[in-house]
Amino acid sequence: RCEYRKAQIPQAKIRIADIPLTWLFLKYIQLKIGVKFEKIAPVNNIQNIEGSVFLIHGNYDKVIPIEQGKKLRDAGNPGTTQFWAVPDKGHNDCHHHPEFWKKLVSFLQASIPETYS
Repeated sequence: RCEYRKAQIPQAKIRIADIPLTWLFLKYIQLKIGVKFEKIAPVNNIQNIEGSVFLIHGNYDKVIPIEQGKKLRDAGNPGTTQFWAVPDKGHNDCHHHPEFWKKLVSFLQASIPETYS
C-alpha cells in the first residue's frame, strides 16, 4: 500500500510563492488583516505555549513537507513538545496508523491527568 501511495502522489513541483503575482496577493492579505505572516507563523510562536504540545506528522506528507514539521518541533520547548513522524502516512491519514489513538490518549492522559482519574 505504501509503494502505491508513493507512486500515485507526485512531489509538489510548484510552491505558492512561485506563482506569478502571488506575492502581491499575500501582501494584500497581510495589509487587510493588519499583521505580517511571520508574526503569526506557528514556528515563531510555538515556544510561547505554556502547555504540552503533541505534533503528529506523516512521513509521506506531500502537502506540508516533514522538514517543516521538524522545524516546528525544533522551535518548540524541548521539555513540553513531542513529535511523532507517523510511518507510511501522508497529510490526512495519520489516524489510520495502528498506534495513533494509543499515542494520542497517552499524551492527553499525561498532559491533563486530572481529567482521566
